[in-house]
Amino acid sequence: MNNRIVVAVGSTGGHFFPGLRIAQHLREKYSIETILLGPIKTEFQNILNSEKFPFVSLKIPTGQKNAVTRVLFYYSAILKAVLKSFFFLQRTKPALVVGTGSFGSFPACMSAYFLGIPFFINEQNIIPGKANKFLGRFAKKIFLAFPNSYFQPYKTKTLVIGNLVKKHKLDLGEEYYEKFGLDINKKTLLIFGGSQGAFSLNSWFVNILNRVENLEDWQVIHITGRSDYERIKKRYMNLKIRSAVLPFLYPLDYVYRISDLAISRGGALSLSELSFWGIPALIIPYSHAKDNHQERNALYFQKKGGVYLLGQKDLEESNFLKILQELLNDSDKLKSMSGNIKKILPDDALEAICKEIQKYIKN
Repeated sequence: MNNRIVVAVGSTGGHFFPGLRIAQHLREKYSIETILLGPIKTEFQNILNSEKFPFVSLKIPTGQKNAVTRVLFYYSAILKAVLKSFFFLQRTKPALVVGTGSFGSFPACMSAYFLGIPFFINEQNIIPGKANKFLGRFAKKIFLAFPNSYFQPYKTKTLVIGNLVKKHKLDLGEEYYEKFGLDINKKTLLIFGGSQGAFSLNSWFVNILNRVENLEDWQVIHITGRSDYERIKKRYMNLKIRSAVLPFLYPLDYVYRISDLAISRGGALSLSELSFWGIPALIIPYSHAKDNHQERNALYFQKKGGVYLLGQKDLEESNFLKILQELLNDSDKLKSMSGNIKKILPDDALEAICKEIQKYIKN
């Protein structure tokens, strides 16, 4: 049996970490060798190096809005990435390719199709991206986080499994709180905008923090993203609240473990991790996300009673501050929301997809 597969990942955390988790689980449980392929950022390359996973990084710029630059830079880069992926797959001859969505996974999956190598795709969002919409017709299996009407024509090869979240083994004692200057006796509010941070979310939150009342029993963990860390760190120096400001953290399990409420964007992976750990949240979707998929993701969670979905109008009219204040003062409401969000998605998606991978390449 050929025990080698390629996992095609994207450049953002939402499309990288699912691939990493597949690689980790396949190695730990099924002894399957995994190579990661895609536009892998430096900080993600550092993680792969530390965990001793081989990878090949592709140079693909983000999509260009201008038609001229799109043809000159983006499409030409995609073509080069397809060619590089083609020759790499031809040389390594994996038993299977697994794509985690986005433009980053397209070159490897398309090359696999040209070479007659079977491939699976994983779609994290309620609204599938263009790459997965196109690749769905050729994929051997399609794994979905949410029930999705778009892939209905391919229902015989579609499985709804939830999102690929992994719980790490944690040795969490009082020293963890001390390391970050936190108090084990206080409740914790987590603010994060995904792996890249969120400049506007960071700014907005620190601007209203002085207006939040009765924060004596709460502390804040704010993950800013590397590019905004210094600016936000300085802002917290002038705020009278216990806090830990971090540019990036992997894995996030430690902060999820101690968080009682979160403020986040609406990325599918972030929402799924909050569901996995049972953390109620206030969700402010990134308004420029493709197909408005972050708002659609969050709306699904709001209907299930696990989050509040807030838009720009809510921020401008101070509805956010009112809702945040109510939740900070209402332990029963937080407990109820925690129970609701924990039931939204299956918690065994990682084993489900890896079991299918193992079964496919074995047969």
